Amino acid sequence: MTPGCYFGKVINRAFHDLTHGKSIPPAAHEILGLSLKFIPTPEYTTSTNFAAKSFARLERDVALKVWFAGEKLKELPKTKLYVKSIWQPPLPPLGIDSRLSTFGSELNKIIRRRRGKPNLNTFQRKLLSRLESDDSTVYCNSDKGLGPVGVKLKWYHQHGLKHLTNTSVYNIIPEEQALADASQLKSDIFDWTFKHRKTLTDTEVKYLRKKLDETEKDPFGYFYLLIKLHKTPVSTRPVCSDCASLPHALGQWVDEKLQPIVKAQRTYFKNSFELKQELDKLILPPNASLFTYDAASMYTNINTNDCIERLDEYLNRRSTYMRFTHYSAPALLEAIILVMKNDRMRFGDIIAHQLSVALLWECHQPQPLPIYLWQYLKKKNSFSTLIPGYFI
Repeated sequence: MTPGCYFGKVINRAFHDLTHGKSIPPAAHEILGLSLKFIPTPEYTTSTNFAAKSFARLERDVALKVWFAGEKLKELPKTKLYVKSIWQPPLPPLGIDSRLSTFGSELNKIIRRRRGKPNLNTFQRKLLSRLESDDSTVYCNSDKGLGPVGVKLKWYHQHGLKHLTNTSVYNIIPEEQALADASQLKSDIFDWTFKHRKTLTDTEVKYLRKKLDETEKDPFGYFYLLIKLHKTPVSTRPVCSDCASLPHALGQWVDEKLQPIVKAQRTYFKNSFELKQELDKLILPPNASLFTYDAASMYTNINTNDCIERLDEYLNRRSTYMRFTHYSAPALLEAIILVMKNDRMRFGDIIAHQLSVALLWECHQPQPLPIYLWQYLKKKNSFSTLIPGYFI
C-alpha cells in the first residue's frame, strides 16, 4: 500500500464554471473544487517571533488560573456582549514561573522558521496564482452549499445592480449622504444607550459604545450575491454581510433579547433533526393532505411599518411581559427600529440604503421576523389553523 492510502482525500470536488464559453481552465476544478475555505500551506512555517506572541497569552492565562485558584467561580451571564479584559494578574509563584520559562525555552528550540510542505503541487500553485491575477472573473459561493461558482465580473455586477435598482427595496445614495447618515446613526445609538441606561448592564453599554468607535472608519455592511444553481434559469440571492458594520453590535443585542421569545413561538423548531422528531409524532387522519409552499423574496416584501406595529403590540402585551421578564419593551422596540431602518451597504463603489424590512443578514439572522410572521398568520387565521402547533 502506498502512503496516500493512509490519508483522506477529497472525492466530491464541486465547482461550476458559468462564464461565457467556459473560459476558466478545466484544471481549476481540482483547486476551486476544494471550496473557497481551502487554505494553501504558507511558504514558511511559524517563526519564533510569531510564537512568542502566543506564548505571552499562555503566560497570562496561567497567571489568571493561579490568581483565582481556590475561589468559587461566579456564574457569569451567558452573553457575547462584553469587552475583553486586558487586566494583567501578578506573577505566579516562582515554581510555576520557572516551569513556564523552561517550557518556553524548550519550545523555542523546536520552533524554527522552515520552508513549509505545500499541499498543492507546482502546477496547481501556478494555476492558483493565475486565477488570482484575473480581475475579470469573480469566484463566489452558491446558494444551498452547492460549491464555488466562477462568473464574469460584468455578469456579477449586472445581477447585483438588478437587485439594488429595485427602488421598492433599495435606495442608492451618494457616499457623502451615507457618511452623514452613519454619523447620525452613531449619535442615535449612543443616545439610546444613555436613554435606557437603567435597563442595560454596564457590560452591554461598554460593549456597544466600544463597537461604535471601532466601526467609525468603515460603518457599512457589504452586499454580495449567492448563485442559485438550483433555479432555472440561474438567478442570485442578495446577502448583506453586516459584520463589523455600525448597527451590528446593536443587532447582536436585539438578537440576544429576542432569542428566548423566538424559541417560544409555536412555529419554532431548532433544526431539521428536531423537525423530523416532531413530524414522527404527528398523527394525521387518512384523508389528510400534505403540501409545502415557498415565498418569493419573503423578507424584502414585508412591510417595515406593519412589522414594527405588530412587534410593538406583541412586546407590550401583559401576557408577554408575564412570560418573559428579561427585556424592556421600549428599549427593545427602539433598538429594532434603529437596526431595521439603518441597513446601508457597499457594492463596489455603490452605497445602498435598504428600505424594506430585511434581506439575509450574514452574521445574525433577522430575529424579529419569526415573531412577526406568527402574529401575522394568527391575525389572518391562516395555515396555523390547519396544522396544530406549527406551520412549515
